[in-house]
Amino acid sequence: LKGISKKVTIDDDELLMKIAQVSMISKQVSAYKEFFAKMVVDAVKTIVDKSEDGKYTADLKNIQTVKKAGASMEKSEMVKGLIIDKEPVSDAMPKKIKDAKIALIDAAFEVKKTEMEAKIQITDPSQLSAFIKEEEKMLKDMVDKVKKAGANVVFCQKGIDDLAQHFFAKEGIYACRRVKKSDMERLGRSTGASILNKISEISPEDLGYAESVELRRVEEEDMTFVTGCKEPKTVSILVRGGTQHVADEVERSLVDAWSVVRVSIEDGMI
Repeated sequence: LKGISKKVTIDDDELLMKIAQVSMISKQVSAYKEFFAKMVVDAVKTIVDKSEDGKYTADLKNIQTVKKAGASMEKSEMVKGLIIDKEPVSDAMPKKIKDAKIALIDAAFEVKKTEMEAKIQITDPSQLSAFIKEEEKMLKDMVDKVKKAGANVVFCQKGIDDLAQHFFAKEGIYACRRVKKSDMERLGRSTGASILNKISEISPEDLGYAESVELRRVEEEDMTFVTGCKEPKTVSILVRGGTQHVADEVERSLVDAWSVVRVSIEDGMI
C-alpha cells in the first residue's frame, strides 16, 4: 500500500477536494459535489490540531450538523463557530450582539430551595413584601455579577427565573437557558470561555469572545448563531434539503466525505 500511495499534505486543497468529491460521486449530493467538497475541506482544516511532533489529528466531534428541511441542498452553509438551537429567554432582549463577551454558566439563575422542609409564617403584609424584595435582590445580585464581569451574552445550562430574565433584558444582555452540555463544551473550545459552576465567582478572565451572536430564523425555528471566534476549534454546518429524507442523505454524505479527508490528513497519504 505504501508503495502505490501518493503523498497528501494539509495544504494541498485541490487534492483534498478531489478526495472528498470521490466519496460523494455515488450519492444524492453528486450534482453539488464541488460545493460540498470545499465546505468539507474547510471544516476539517479548521478543527485540525497539530502535535509537537508535527502529526495532525482531527476530532470529528468538533463538527456539528444542524438539519433543516425546506430548502434546496445548495442552501447549506458552514459557520466557523456554533449554531445553538436556542433563542433568548425574553423578547425584550437584543437580537444581535456585536463584540460578544460570553459567559458560560452551569448554575441556575433561580432562588435556591432549601434541602429541608421549611415553613415561613407571615403575620403581616410588610413581612411578605420584605420576603419578596429579598428574593428579588438575590436574583438582581446574580445578574449584576454577570454584568460587572463585562458579559453581554449568557449561555446557561440550567434554568433562568422570570425575574432574572427581566433583569437581563433590562441590562441588554442576550441570555439562553437549558443549553445542552455538548454545546456548552463546544462554546468553551471555540470562544475560550470557562464553564462556571458558581455565578458569584465570575470574572472578566472567564469570558469568551465572538465577533457576533445573533438570532436567526431558519424555517420557522429561531436559532442562535455564534460567529467570528478568534480561533474557531469548532464548525457548524447547517444542512438543508427539500425534505427531511434529503437533509438526512446530505448529512450522511458529508460525514463520509469529512471522514476520508480527516484520514488523508492524519495519514499523509492516499
